Amino acid sequence: MRGIWLAALTAMLLVTLAMPLPVNAHETKSSGPYLIKVGWQFEPAYTGTYNGVEVSVTDTRTSQPVGNLAGNLTVTLNIGPSSANPPIDPSDTIGVYDAHVILTQPGTYNATVKGTIGSTPVNLNFGLDTVADSSDIQFPVKQPSPTTLQGSINDTNNRAVLMGWIGICLGIAGVALGALALVKTRKR
Repeated sequence: MRGIWLAALTAMLLVTLAMPLPVNAHETKSSGPYLIKVGWQFEPAYTGTYNGVEVSVTDTRTSQPVGNLAGNLTVTLNIGPSSANPPIDPSDTIGVYDAHVILTQPGTYNATVKGTIGSTPVNLNFGLDTVADSSDIQFPVKQPSPTTLQGSINDTNNRAVLMGWIGICLGIAGVALGALALVKTRKR
């Protein structure tokens, strides 16, 4: 009987260890006596959907969240050469703040949190999880991304400019031929 219980307990332990653990995709750094945790408000993050940079602040001396910081902190969101400073709003949870955005480009973003907490200066850079193209989860019809649409618009614009130049050249050639024909008919 003990062998059965031991085998069952071992099997349960193995199953528990094999189960995937939830991933905490927020990065935590300290600034003085404060822990600052930053990540996407909604994960995984996709382009074209409402999201935000979530910033939570905890005082390590009291293990309590720090409220009333919305005016004291700024978030700068970066991807490549592009950056933005979305306004920070307090969430419904004390010590948690959200900088709302709609992401338009897939890739890896960084967030820099600056400001002060009490008299402690804050200037920390955080790597955020990669943003996926929303077409990865679209069903039943995949919509083109804003980048793809912009590329199509640029291609169409380039073709229109080329056709315009061809039209101008043909018009000039037509006027020249007409003038030449007029000169020849007057000489006769």
